[in-house]
Amino acid sequence: MRTSVPLWLAMLLKKQGKCSVVPPRWLDAATLRSVIEAERLEDVFQGLPHHYIEIATDLCKHAREDLEDWNALYDLVDTIRSVRHNKIQAGLRALDENALKGVKLTNLSAMEVSVIRPFMSNALDNFLEGTAGAE
Repeated sequence: MRTSVPLWLAMLLKKQGKCSVVPPRWLDAATLRSVIEAERLEDVFQGLPHHYIEIATDLCKHAREDLEDWNALYDLVDTIRSVRHNKIQAGLRALDENALKGVKLTNLSAMEVSVIRPFMSNALDNFLEGTAGAE
């Protein structure tokens, strides 16, 4: 019987051999290829689940037999991660005085936010130190 359950429960049942997993629609080779193409062509980040890296990793690790060519899917997700990481780095390098107006970080995943958090924290600390000396 097909039903929707949280990923943690699906993984638990899968490990116990009590279910098969139906992958999410976005975890499809054609969809992932189109995301890669859009990530390379557009300045904005494509809409993926907030934990797309973790979800794909768990499914490729624990539900391989339920995925069509799990190895290719894992590689495509890793390519997306890499393209987005490069886009983040390029964007951070391009920051200038206009960035004080705001920086849009729409559609970043949890892992991507964790990567830029230390940089943004240090940048804010440096900014605050610079303004404290100006007073």
